[in-house]
This record gives sequence, C-alpha cells and structure tokens, in this order.
Amino acid sequence: MRNTMAMVAVSVLVSLMLMGQGCPTPAPDLVVDLGDDQTIDLGWAAFIPSLVTGGTEPYSYVWTQVGGTRAIMTDPTSAGTTVIPDTAGTATFRLTVTDHKGHSGHDEVSVKIIPPPSGSFRVDAGAPQTVDGGEVAQFTAVASNPPDEVTYEWSVVYGLATLVDTDRETVTANAPTTPGDSVIMVKATSAGQTVQDLVFLTVRAPLSVLLETGSKAVELGQVTSLDALAAGGVGPYSFQWVQLSGVLAKTEVVSTTTDSVLSITMLAVGPAVFRVTVTDYRGATASTQGSVTAMPASSQALNVNAGVDQTVSLGDEAKLNGTVRGGTTPYAILWTQIDGAAAEIADPESAATTVIPSSGGQATFRLTATDILGRTASDQMVLTTLASPGSGIVVDAGPDQTLGVADLIVSGSVTGANPPFTYAWTVVSKPEESPDLFFTNFTAPATRVVFLGTAVPGVFVFQLEVTEPYTGRKGSDTVTYTLVP
Repeated sequence: MRNTMAMVAVSVLVSLMLMGQGCPTPAPDLVVDLGDDQTIDLGWAAFIPSLVTGGTEPYSYVWTQVGGTRAIMTDPTSAGTTVIPDTAGTATFRLTVTDHKGHSGHDEVSVKIIPPPSGSFRVDAGAPQTVDGGEVAQFTAVASNPPDEVTYEWSVVYGLATLVDTDRETVTANAPTTPGDSVIMVKATSAGQTVQDLVFLTVRAPLSVLLETGSKAVELGQVTSLDALAAGGVGPYSFQWVQLSGVLAKTEVVSTTTDSVLSITMLAVGPAVFRVTVTDYRGATASTQGSVTAMPASSQALNVNAGVDQTVSLGDEAKLNGTVRGGTTPYAILWTQIDGAAAEIADPESAATTVIPSSGGQATFRLTATDILGRTASDQMVLTTLASPGSGIVVDAGPDQTLGVADLIVSGSVTGANPPFTYAWTVVSKPEESPDLFFTNFTAPATRVVFLGTAVPGVFVFQLEVTEPYTGRKGSDTVTYTLVP
C-alpha cells in the first residue's frame, strides 16, 4: 500500500540526464568596437559611436579620456558620446561596457585635432579660464589673415554659462553657480568666409576635504591612519589635525600640498574623534571629522563555515546555514555566487538565507565574513540542482503481511526525491493487550520490531515518514502486520 505526495517517481538516471540538458548555454564574450580613429579640424567636435556584441543585456557604459589634449565628453554614460577638444593634438578615449552579469569589455579610439594651415583665415577664442561659481569672465576673439572686415557671433554649445554682447569681438560670460565646464564658440565671418574656434569656461568646485575612511576600528596598540584629500578651491593646500575627544592616542602627521595622513596609535580602549582642517592658496578653509575606536585584543581567529553541500530539485529553494565565530563582533556578512548555474540569493547579507536556482546544474557559493577590525575569512559550499523538479516524495512502507510469528522486520523505500533522506518509524496502533515494543533502529529504512514481553495476536500498524532535509519536503506510508496464533 502506498500513500504518496505525488503520483510519478523520477528515476536517478532520468534526473542525471536532465541535469545535462538543463545547463544554460554560455553567452558569447562581450566585445566592444569603437571603430576607426578620427580626424577633425580645431574648433569642431567629434561623435564617437560604439558597437557592442555578446554578453548579457542590458549594458552599462562609462567613457573616460585616457590621454592627450583636454576634451569634454558630453554623454559619458551613453553608448555614444560627442567629444569637444580645446586645442590641437591627439586625444584618446576608452569606453568600458559592463553587462547584466558583471562581465566587462572595452575599446579605445583616438581623435586627431588639426590646426588651421599657416597663413589662412582663422580665429582664436582665447585661453580657457577657470572661475568660481557665479563669477564673470571675458573672452576676446583674435582673427588672423581676414580677407575683409570681420563680424563675430558667440554662442554656448555646451554647459550652463550665459553670454552678453554676443556679436562683438569681446564677449562677457556669466559662469553658472554649479561646478562644471561650459564650451563657448566664436564664429568669425569675412568676405563670406566663416571660421570658428572653441574655448572652455570651467567653474571650480568649492574647497572640500574628504577622508578615505571616516570611521575605523582597530585592536588596542595597533597603528592605523586617517587619510585626508583636499579638493576644489585653489591649491596648494595646507592641513591641520586636532583630536576633539576620546581616549588617549599617539599621533603623527605627514602632509603634501594635496593630501595629509594622520598616523594613530590607540593607547586605551575606546573611541577617539579627530578633525582635519584644510586651507587653500586663497585662505578659504574646510574641515571634516573622523573617528578611531580601539577594541580589546581578540584571542580567537575569525572562522567561517558555509555549511554542507546540498542537492535540490529545480523549483525548490535551498536553505544556506552558514556560521561565523571568533574575531571581534559585529560581523559584516556576504554570500556571493562564484560560478555555476544561475541562482538568486534571497538575503546575501545574512549567514542563514535561501537560494532559488533558476536552472539545473551545480553552483558554488562563498560566504565571507568581515569583523569590525577588518579581518576576513570565507568558506564555500556547492549546490546541485536537478533539472527535473521531480514529482514529490513517494514512500513505500512495504506490503501488508499476515504472520504466525512475532519476529517482525519492517522495510521501506523512497523514490521521486533527492537523497540523502531522514527516516522515522512509529507505531500507529496495536492491540490493547500487546506489550510495549520498540524498533532496534527507528531512523533506518529497514529495522527489527522487538516486543518487551510475549507478543499477542492482533493487528499492528506502523508508519514510515521520510524527510528531504534540504527542502523540508515530507512523505509517509503505513504498513499493517497481522499476527495470528
């Protein structure tokens, strides 16, 4: 007799065959192509398109300039961008593309900027200028070798600057209040011939000072540092450090004209707060604070256990039960998938979480823990997903029997699920006058039934319950033994 959770059992052979069929075909490699190098005349812009193939969409794009004369990229996070150089020469640009799965590829292209030929009619918009937000700048056009009288036309082709007197030789530019670049174009026309040039107006960022890490924890007696970097304003910069509060600490400062490092040796357990103030060339100041906390020395090394390898059916979730011990709490936890069939980690920042595979095959997961002192440890586990979801656990407690002896051996089996299994035999019913009885190994698929006394005739019903431990699915069946005199 069988009592099943599903009607069809899937054999191990079929499951293994389906595993091979379920592995996804790898996506082709990510390839980025920016085409041939370009050549333009000074005073003009160039558009650089891209062709991206392979990988897994969607893509993200990041343009950077890797060398050459200064240029502005108008769309640094798009598939294509316009580049605006400010002087003659060569500028090189790189596009880095990252696909949905984190794979990256890149390509580079160069743009050559050619100055006008000597002796030709040309115009110069002047030197680039850098100002504070809201300030006013003036640019004066200089026309060379004009065939006749010259007229001028100024315009903003990129950025937020505004212009006054745009039809004169000298233009007034009102800089925006926000940091960034504006590109201003001048066109000079003489005897029906028009030439043009570009010039940059840059609004500098306000003075600021940044700490590489604003809060740190170390073991008592260890040396650490707070690293400050000045930005904006007008360099060179000078730095001043002061401890505002906290436990006793020994400090030493090493500074350059752009950054400063405060080396700290904590002499007592507890926190200490430090402030750094930067002063730029014009006397402007900015400051920020950082803290260091000294912790008692830990006697135990950080230890991570990702748990045992598991096997589940497609459509089921696997329970990951990692553990972290030692080191100095609190811990930062992170589960990552490092290879194999695609799967979703429900809560990657919890040691105990679940994984939902999306295809059959094997996948490796790494559990990494970092304690408050920055020490790390990791461990890995392998999850095998059977491509067929299976039909559920099918338990068979064996055939009903009629016996004339009291030597009972119950034997069951299970199909349609993924081993290993846990078994549990129990007594469902027995005659009232029967002595107590027990199983010699109630957690085995087959076991002997022992009577604590003389067996009596009657009907005995036993149940076998089977559990798939990684998924928690259960199945059960009963068997009846009738003892006759």
